[in-house]
Amino acid sequence: MFTAVAAVPAGAAEGGVSFTRVQVNGGKPIVIGTSKEVRVPASFRVTTTHQWKWPAVFLYRGGKDDRLWHAIETTDCIRVSASVCDINETMFFDPSVWDMRNSEAGAWKVAGALKTTVKASKTGTWRWVYYGNTTTGPSTSSGDKVVVK
Repeated sequence: MFTAVAAVPAGAAEGGVSFTRVQVNGGKPIVIGTSKEVRVPASFRVTTTHQWKWPAVFLYRGGKDDRLWHAIETTDCIRVSASVCDINETMFFDPSVWDMRNSEAGAWKVAGALKTTVKASKTGTWRWVYYGNTTTGPSTSSGDKVVVK
């Protein structure tokens, strides 16, 4: 049995992007057997004024390399307002395709991977910033230095 834990909203500084209303399998455990594919519904809301491509949630444990591998089918933006979209997806777990072990049972986390392209108007360092909330502390990514000539 796999249990997905919904992440708290994550966002970027200066009106970047935020992910809220993250839900996997209705908050219920994901039960995967030994041979049949399991389809798991997931949904989230993305708020941004920037262009984005293919947002999706995925399950991980420790770091980005400790992912629970699966296929994903994602809807296009279900527009809530000019800068807010609801996204529905289905995660497909197939133990006949991916090796799944008993050691993978337990709690997994949900992860909103951020990537953007911005035209720099001046030299500086760009980084993602999450300011934190009552359950998750703040975090700042390492910076990407940009030199404008």
